[in-house]
This record gives sequence, structure tokens and C-alpha cells, in this order.
Amino acid sequence: MIILVEDYIQRDPGFLYEIISDSLEKGIKLVINFKGVDTLSSEYLNESIGRIIKENNFEEIKNRLNFINVEKEIKKQITILVNSLM
Repeated sequence: MIILVEDYIQRDPGFLYEIISDSLEKGIKLVINFKGVDTLSSEYLNESIGRIIKENNFEEIKNRLNFINVEKEIKKQITILVNSLM
């Protein structure tokens, strides 16, 4: 399943969290596509993707959650987020 972040960016980050969380619970592999998203607030990342990582073992989800088309700054934010939670 492909999730286009751009489709959710105007919504509450909890909405994106729910979509990702529900899919992972069902065992669905996800591709999080950041195409069209140049910047993203740390708060949004923390409340969506960060929350997923906090609630799940990163080792368990890393094979079911992939990121594509990630701008350099967002990639840096995700890396910092993952490192802070491990």
C-alpha cells in the first residue's frame, strides 16, 4: 500500500498515524511517499511517524515500512527522530 503524505499534510497528524497504525496491525507493507512535500514540521513527524516508531519495535516494522521521495531535510528529521527513539 502506498501512502502519499501530501494527501494527509493538511489533516491532523493523528489521522496519518491511524492510517499507518491500522495498516501495520493488519500486516500490510507500506510505502510512505513524500513526493510533493518539501518541508514538514517536527511536530507533525513526531505525532505521526514518531508515534508509530514509539509504539512498535523499530526492528519489527522496518521491513514493513519504507520511505520514498524524501527530501534531504525531511530525511534528516526522520533520522534524528528514529535515533532519539532507539
